[in-house]
Amino acid sequence: MKKVVVIGGGFAGVEVAARLENTFEVTLIDMKDYFECTVGVPKAIGDPAYLKGMTIPYRSILKDTNIIADRVAEVTKDEVVHGGGRVPFDYLCIASGSGYASPIKPETESVITKREATFKDVHQHLKEATGILVIGGGPVGVEVASEIATKYRGKNLTIVESGPRLLSRLHKKAHDYAKKFFLDKKARLIFDEKIKETHMNTYFTDKGTEIEADVVFNCRGIKPNTEFLVPHFSHTLDDRKRVKVNNCLQVEGCPHIFALGDCNNVQEEKLAINAKRHATLTVENILRVNQGMKPRPYTISKLFATLIGLGNREAIMATPWYAYGGYVPHQFKSAEVPLLMKTVTWSYPQFIWKIY
Repeated sequence: MKKVVVIGGGFAGVEVAARLENTFEVTLIDMKDYFECTVGVPKAIGDPAYLKGMTIPYRSILKDTNIIADRVAEVTKDEVVHGGGRVPFDYLCIASGSGYASPIKPETESVITKREATFKDVHQHLKEATGILVIGGGPVGVEVASEIATKYRGKNLTIVESGPRLLSRLHKKAHDYAKKFFLDKKARLIFDEKIKETHMNTYFTDKGTEIEADVVFNCRGIKPNTEFLVPHFSHTLDDRKRVKVNNCLQVEGCPHIFALGDCNNVQEEKLAINAKRHATLTVENILRVNQGMKPRPYTISKLFATLIGLGNREAIMATPWYAYGGYVPHQFKSAEVPLLMKTVTWSYPQFIWKIY
């Protein structure tokens, strides 16, 4: 039986493993032993109990996959090297995702109990804090800040964004709605400035603005987790360390290696739904290549809507052409994590993948 190795257990990695584990000998390698629906992390910052509904052990999802909880050190043309050994492969799926500063996407919390302890500590620190600083006004920064603004009222909340507006990749109306939301909550918004230095609990921007903060959340852009490719595959990384892929999601020059999700250089929003679309195509293409057939190309979808949560009763729904906020988008946002968790735990009928 041929071997498939999947690096990373996010939306894309878990889906690939789940769909292929009855056809190939599949190994999933990830730093942790559980799946986490990262879409729900801002909610968990506001309420640590929320974590229970967004995490599940890999073993509960992947019955026939070999799971290795370890750090990947490097990749060769036919092996993945990790701290505890080497795993050979016929096909490799790089779904290593992206990283943020703790507590959003840390690398060190390998078991759920450690993750639970982290959110309890964050909750306690926020309760005790007077000033709170959120660095970055993208989707993650806005959602984290909105949870703080609604769950920890009375705090001096400051958001620092290096660009001229919040949610810069989305329609301007998304910025307008988010800005009004934060100003109504008495938050301090600072645009076109970057945090340059800190002294104790005082932070200074590059324009000399001074901010007092006991707790800081660094929500600046995503960083692809691709360091393990540097030793042998540095030529496959672009200037932002994303994996360069062709239109079939194959790593350039390596038809038996696929890169999907946040870590590749496909020019689209890095959403869970897109990661799952990458996984669906990758499963199909591995099966096709294994049967001597030509892989199918990936089609970028522009018909997407981004949901940005704004606390307990509001959210923003943004498309490339328009954005609006309020209670109706909040209803969709509230259902996002439960629905995504159901898709992760769904048992895929193997006969579907035998049709062609």
